[in-house]
Amino acid sequence: MRIPEIALTLEEKLVEFDAWLTPQLVEIKSSGRFRDELSLIAHVIESLAPRLNNFGSIEDCAIHPLATSVIEQALTLAHSAPEDSWRAEKDTSLFICGFFNLLFSVTGATDNNLKNHFMIKLLQDEAITGFPERVFMTKKGVRTVTDFVVRPLGQTIKCVDLATKLGRGLVSHADSESRKIALSKGMDLRGAALQLTYEYISLIMVDRSDFRQFWAVCRSYMRCLEISPEAARALIAPSIIFKIRGSVSASAGHVPETILRDKLQMLGLEPDVDYNLTDVIIGDQEVTEGGKNKTKTRAYDFTLPYKTEGWSPKIFIQSQFYAGDSGSVSHKVVDQTVATRPFTRSKHKDARFVEFLDGAGYFASLRGDLIHMLRMEDTHSVIQVRSLWVRLRRELQSIGFITPIEIEHAALRTDDGNIEEVKSILTDEGYSLLEIERGITYSIGQNILSVFGGCLQLNPDRIALARRLFIIDTIAIIGRHLITAEDMRRSITIPGYGPSYGSDSPSLAKSVEKSFKYGPLNIAEFTSDLEWLTEEKVISQSH
Repeated sequence: MRIPEIALTLEEKLVEFDAWLTPQLVEIKSSGRFRDELSLIAHVIESLAPRLNNFGSIEDCAIHPLATSVIEQALTLAHSAPEDSWRAEKDTSLFICGFFNLLFSVTGATDNNLKNHFMIKLLQDEAITGFPERVFMTKKGVRTVTDFVVRPLGQTIKCVDLATKLGRGLVSHADSESRKIALSKGMDLRGAALQLTYEYISLIMVDRSDFRQFWAVCRSYMRCLEISPEAARALIAPSIIFKIRGSVSASAGHVPETILRDKLQMLGLEPDVDYNLTDVIIGDQEVTEGGKNKTKTRAYDFTLPYKTEGWSPKIFIQSQFYAGDSGSVSHKVVDQTVATRPFTRSKHKDARFVEFLDGAGYFASLRGDLIHMLRMEDTHSVIQVRSLWVRLRRELQSIGFITPIEIEHAALRTDDGNIEEVKSILTDEGYSLLEIERGITYSIGQNILSVFGGCLQLNPDRIALARRLFIIDTIAIIGRHLITAEDMRRSITIPGYGPSYGSDSPSLAKSVEKSFKYGPLNIAEFTSDLEWLTEEKVISQSH
């Protein structure tokens, strides 16, 4: 349904922003990275325990028995899948990488730092600086090892790359034919892997206190394991959280874009046609910085519509989510926005600029950046994760771009989905007849709608979503600004219209029932829809 527009003051926009703010999108302990890392470290400790006297004393964890135990356990994995070398390599490399990550966790060392130091250490210790790699030949569709060549490790090498090389070498050593070829060339694959493992451990574990920390953690883990696996994993969880928090937070930066794409697809839009899947480059802009001429590439996270037939991009969206203090990055974004918008307007005169901003950072340390973006006269809207359904759809409606959900809503306001009635409703809402026909044709082609006897029928898989957004739209249409605490207690609120905007439940139910004509309105479904919207945090109900 057509969502009403509203003019808000800066203060009203700020209060609304805070009310519907999503502090963070990714909880480290609920991330896949955390679960995988926790399982891997637990597996490494439990696998090494029998080989190291269950970590009975710190002497059991000295560098020589530690390196030997790691290689012997890796060889066991290398032998585990003789007919599937790819799986054996994967399991072996993953175990070695997990062991190195365990060392990082207990010592506080980082792969990013040590990757530059390893080659220096190898040269200073006069150790090997390369590792044997297989040379393959394919004959009659069969891939066989024909030779081994020592390839240098390189000036820098990451933990995962070193683990991969060692894993491959040990899998070759586990294969008798490959081992014979290597030995005939004077190459001891196990010995080379053991030497590099020894050197890498000594790079990370620099003194006795590091070995004591390793022993203390692993010994305590095994004691906790006697209680339960959960207790053992709880012991190592904090160090893993500390280790991966940076990478998890960095990856969370793209989560809002994924959320937005998911919402656009739920509206019925076609990926890579109606909306883009990667950043859209507008062009290269010549700028002067520090007295020098430079070329800056201008791009947007989203342009809508993207490549839809008969349309050119009109809505330009930048996405920035900051759960913490990322001031230097954010200030740069503000500066780029000021420079980019005039350049964009030179290519798209009717461009509408929308900012997708959210996160606790914009409540505190980056407040000034938020205010700056809201104050810019050509900022048409600032959307958040929880206000997408209202604010983004309102932007699409403002340019006259019809989405399947709008057609579905029009059908829901008819008795049987009569096409002419649907067109009449949409025409009254300001859509052109040409755009309405495009939208209906597209929706039928995508199996979002079907036609029977001159009437549109909704896809059963989409009716629930259509009903839920129908409720949001109804609140937008009949709602009002809530002033008293009693009003707030009795009402359901939505974002997009400033602070505390909504409707009381009886009025909402009555209005939805009056407008919803496409079959009887089921009270149980209506209640379930409200629960879903509340769980998604796109409406708020006071209790």
